[in-house]
Amino acid sequence: PTFSQDFASTNEKILKIQLLDDSIIDLDKKSQIKVNYYQTKRVIELEKGNAYFSVSKDKEKPFLVKTKDTLVEVLGTKFEVITYDDKTMVNVFDGLVQVSHIDGFDKKILAQLKKSESFTLNNQGVILNHDEIDIDEIATWKKDIIKFDKTTLKDASLLFERYSNNKMEFENEKLAELKISGKFSTLHYDSFLESIKLIYPIKVKKEGLIVKISKK
Repeated sequence: PTFSQDFASTNEKILKIQLLDDSIIDLDKKSQIKVNYYQTKRVIELEKGNAYFSVSKDKEKPFLVKTKDTLVEVLGTKFEVITYDDKTMVNVFDGLVQVSHIDGFDKKILAQLKKSESFTLNNQGVILNHDEIDIDEIATWKKDIIKFDKTTLKDASLLFERYSNNKMEFENEKLAELKISGKFSTLHYDSFLESIKLIYPIKVKKEGLIVKISKK
């Protein structure tokens, strides 16, 4: 690499990380990236968490974002990459990105995404969602807001773990698959718990940092 640097956040976001080429990265809480610039490419490894990228155009040096088994390629655009559990989500604010699945030395192109598209896949390369998204809903974590749209309680709890040290445990898989929609403050986890109690006939019991969800 001609340039290397690591960035890691804990309980605070790191906003407006400016790189050598004037590309800017916003890093969510509990997130970690490795930046490596080479003569022919710019590579960002998102090791965990969420990041929003504003990429300076450089046709000679493509901008690559890698998660565990996913590769996002772009020349110049604004987009968000979210990792949780074994999933990677890509939300495009502007421009065009290509998403591929990496299996060893094999790369399989899965989609080209344009403005207002959202794409989710798992580490095995299975496409879980490909839909439109309101660009105003991209990277809302920068404003301490998290939005769910028919998200399972299991996935919602995993996404919320970035802002709260609480972990959710479910009595059975049926409860874990219940859906929730709405906007929540990342600063108020208890309000999220109160909301799901109002929506569904469930019991919520906190034992230290463990939140147990069971049927009423």
